[in-house]
Amino acid sequence: MRDLLTQFAAGKIDFNELRAQTPVVAIEFEVDYSAEGDDDSLGALSPFIIDVDENTTTALIRVEYKIKKDDKTLRQLLEPYYFKDGVYDVESDKAREALVDNFAKIFERIVKKSNAAPLRVERRRRNVAEYA
Repeated sequence: MRDLLTQFAAGKIDFNELRAQTPVVAIEFEVDYSAEGDDDSLGALSPFIIDVDENTTTALIRVEYKIKKDDKTLRQLLEPYYFKDGVYDVESDKAREALVDNFAKIFERIVKKSNAAPLRVERRRRNVAEYA
């Protein structure tokens, strides 16, 4: 990620290329609520329950981090780390510092319900196929 931000700051790739090349960091949570009774409140879990199948007692929650869609803001955030007196000048430590200091400003967190198979199952299948 640091290399991609450095390429973007240096003008070697544009914002669309940066977004396309940045992998989506995601995690999926599988929450089993089968022990809860019909009268129990599921509170914060309620938005993630898909009521298509009454027999389903599992909620899948996916959290993703993606680059925000604002080219201008990202350039402004990176400028103090990548430029000195208006001239491109970056050190490895400064590039890392730019990412660490501005993570929440560079990336947006997206939380959504999912009725797809858990990510770990998909990844397992892909890994097995690679070794076949």
